[in-house]
Amino acid sequence: MKFSRFALERTLEQYEYSTRALRSNTIVMPREYHYCKKSPEYFIALEHRYNAASYSTKNMKVYVLSSSEAGYKCSCDEGYDGDDVSNGAATCIATSCDANPTIEYAEFSTTCVGTDGDGGSCTFSCSAGYEHETNRAICNLGEWDDVDDCTEIDECADEPCENDGTCEDEVNGYSCHCDADHYGTHCAETHDDCSGDETELCGYGTCNNLERTEEDVAAYSCTCDDGWSQYEGEEECTSENTCNAFAFTEGVIGDASNDDACSDNIVLTAVNDNSCDLTCDEGYKSSGTAEVTCSLDGGSPESDFTCTEMTCDDIDDCGDNASCDEGNSGDGFVCLCDDGYSGDTYNAEATCEENTCDAFTFEDGMLTESEEEEGDEYVEFERGVENITLSCYSNHMNFSCYENINQ
Repeated sequence: MKFSRFALERTLEQYEYSTRALRSNTIVMPREYHYCKKSPEYFIALEHRYNAASYSTKNMKVYVLSSSEAGYKCSCDEGYDGDDVSNGAATCIATSCDANPTIEYAEFSTTCVGTDGDGGSCTFSCSAGYEHETNRAICNLGEWDDVDDCTEIDECADEPCENDGTCEDEVNGYSCHCDADHYGTHCAETHDDCSGDETELCGYGTCNNLERTEEDVAAYSCTCDDGWSQYEGEEECTSENTCNAFAFTEGVIGDASNDDACSDNIVLTAVNDNSCDLTCDEGYKSSGTAEVTCSLDGGSPESDFTCTEMTCDDIDDCGDNASCDEGNSGDGFVCLCDDGYSGDTYNAEATCEENTCDAFTFEDGMLTESEEEEGDEYVEFERGVENITLSCYSNHMNFSCYENINQ
């Protein structure tokens, strides 16, 4: 069969101006003509016009058979699956994706193998600590459209670290690097270096927590209680303040009447031994409070106590038959008894008693006489005044002998 020139040109014109396409399993039709559904002669005419071996539509290629063969063959385009068909339309289906998409840090709970190649989608999740904008991949003609990898989540974006802590982003987490004074997951805790035994930390003092400036180095100070100080180079308040030695002045001695008597050059402390008692030595009178004290700050001991040597001005009357004498230095005064009396007393009223002699025993023939003040006559006393005791003022007696007895 042969075509006229006019028929061939008409056929070619219709092909060149084809504007309408049928999709899926068909090829483009030039107006009312349908590829892969016409006679072999039609395609022979096309071959003469374009001198081409094949023509393609969206999903199908048209192969013109040689003149020695009758008819034509339709084969599916790349990306489509379907058997070749001779002298008829091929059935072409978009090729599905035969493997999971390659997405770094993606996890597929169900396989994406077999996803429809005509824009089919497959969802996935990201590994812990990673995220994706869509979590979705699209299959297009057996190939996965380009899809971004899962990206690591920046857990530091919300600035979780407190107190100027530095955040370090980790996979599925973060860590906070705290300054020296803070600790904890979010650096929210402040080191309290006074939280332990305060007595162990500061001794006799109060602990004051300070801001740490060095890692793992405790920072605190101690305010000492009254009466306590710190040894040089130490923080603990374990040094009890002391006073200078207290030296006795003239006439001052410790009061031995109690258990807290002072001693000469005693060193008192501010807390545990901060006072002692004083008194005056014999011959001295006191003034002020009879004690010495040590203040909480230590230093010089405090006392207004003094002793002054006593004089006769310190006594109104030494008593009967006595008079005052200031004596030797350091003894105060002495109440001296008059002659014939005894009982001298230092720094106090004296009780003077008349001195007496031993008893006088008469010998045989003796009798006593008494000299009266108004005359020289002697009066004879009865015998029996024997063993008389004479005093300083009644210091003699007269006696005579009985008649015929020599004196």
